[in-house]
Amino acid sequence: MAGTWQGLDARDLPPGYSASTREGEISYQVRRTANRITWTITTPDRPPLTAETEAVLGGPRQLSFLIRVRDIEGVTLDRAPLVETRYLYSKPRNSLELSPGFPTERPVSYQTSLGRVLSPQFENKCRTCHGAPATGFGGEAGVRCEHCHGPGADHVQSVKKGVSQVGIANPAKLNNAARIEQCGKCHADGRNLADPMPEDLLISDQADALVRTECYIQSGQGLSCSTCHDPHRDSPADAERYTNACLSCHSLREKQHAAICPVNAKEKCVGCHMPAKPDGSVRRVDHWIRVLPSAAHTAKSDPGLRSRLKPKRIFLRTIMVDSRTKADEIHAELSRGGSFFDLAQRYSTDTSAVSGGFMGAMSVDELEANLANGASALRYGEISPVLSVNGKSTIVQRLPRDFRWQADRLYEEALQLKADGRIEAALEKNQEALQIYPRFLRALVFLGSTLGEQGEPARAVAVLQHAARLYPEDPGAQFNLGIAYGSAGRPSDEIQAYRRALAVEPDLISAYMNLAAALLAAGQTEQAAETYRQAIQVNPLSVVLYYSLALVYERQGNAAAAGRALAVASKIDPAFVKRQARSQ
Repeated sequence: MAGTWQGLDARDLPPGYSASTREGEISYQVRRTANRITWTITTPDRPPLTAETEAVLGGPRQLSFLIRVRDIEGVTLDRAPLVETRYLYSKPRNSLELSPGFPTERPVSYQTSLGRVLSPQFENKCRTCHGAPATGFGGEAGVRCEHCHGPGADHVQSVKKGVSQVGIANPAKLNNAARIEQCGKCHADGRNLADPMPEDLLISDQADALVRTECYIQSGQGLSCSTCHDPHRDSPADAERYTNACLSCHSLREKQHAAICPVNAKEKCVGCHMPAKPDGSVRRVDHWIRVLPSAAHTAKSDPGLRSRLKPKRIFLRTIMVDSRTKADEIHAELSRGGSFFDLAQRYSTDTSAVSGGFMGAMSVDELEANLANGASALRYGEISPVLSVNGKSTIVQRLPRDFRWQADRLYEEALQLKADGRIEAALEKNQEALQIYPRFLRALVFLGSTLGEQGEPARAVAVLQHAARLYPEDPGAQFNLGIAYGSAGRPSDEIQAYRRALAVEPDLISAYMNLAAALLAAGQTEQAAETYRQAIQVNPLSVVLYYSLALVYERQGNAAAAGRALAVASKIDPAFVKRQARSQ
């Protein structure tokens, strides 16, 4: 089974291994001696900071180091966190390389140079999924049988009694949704993922990506992780098993087949539809199976290659009017290139008119019969003829398969325009994204936060309230709504919004910071101090948290506590503390 927790044994790390690397003026060194692995970070004008490695985890290609940081230059932290070091060991290169997901900007203090602080909640997940001793049922290190099959003692007893199937979980007997959920206990990072894009799911969210694919949804949950992967063996880079999984639906051998690839209908499906992204010495495979917008081809369209399956889910937008004559006029205008969004807003009597007719993801089986039949016959991007639906003359469009990616491209352009200081152009570009995908969470948050920054708090609140209603479990929507409430002079609502964000994501440091500031502004000094203390338990290497707590202690007249918090802040990032002191 998987030796994902190697402890200090670290069989894949060479004996006596020693390596170093630099980022500007900061140097990193790892050294293995007998049963110890130490990490040393050296920064200018500071004594070297050496921390003991508590465990090594990973597989045959990369090893990550978890160090325990108890103090900095003799000043004890409020919690001794487990920290994933900024650099990992690459076995193919026999050297250190930047760990996946870490910012590429050069660190300027211990807050970023040490690595990623594991909150108590995340540390528990990390240890459990990688199989730290005593976290599984059997107490062995690594991912073992009982991680997936459950404790085996009852099974052993049942076998002795001649009843072999009692007391053990067999994932092969689960339906596909339950199998994926089982894998997702570790192959999904546990966040509440509201409206993600594929790149958000590359590192540790393969299960989340798979269940969002058209393959999974349109097949009626017809595949699972084990469709392609043997859970007891490492996966090869390319395997016939992957192609066979695709061709079980996308093959002309099947009478009722899914769409046939016009580029290569027989092999090499994964390279195009699940591309791998190089990340240091490993490849991250995109498990959001799809036709990528960048995969343009010149193959001639062949009606015989179209899917013969009735879709189970479909993204639609609609225009509904009372008059057939009016519907015909609208359809003619659409045929001349008119904007579906604008025409829906102008004429549709449906409640979706406000969002340009956007209905979102619809289960075909739950649609009215005429609407279901008309929509199911559409190809991606096509507009229906006028349909009669519940006494209304109705026009529907099946959204393009890549409509979310079209919206995301426009959103990225809006971000760049804003970074260039072109705010009005950025808002216009972002609005284009929202016309394509009116429920695009990051575009809604961008709109709300930008309006707030431009001195329009009422509009900002309205937009972000809408985003929070659409995605109540998204901490970012609640967090930004809190900022908007603050700008609108609604401190009570602001405080509650930050608390909702933390209820969803207890490790969201920015929400702690804003909540503490709002409490302080409301005169709730002790609650503000407690909020900072809670945040420090999440990340005891945050200079801002210690410094802010010191200021609150000063306000309370607690000089000793203020001095201690300031001392820790000064050890983490002395330059930050000096800058703050000069600005007072």
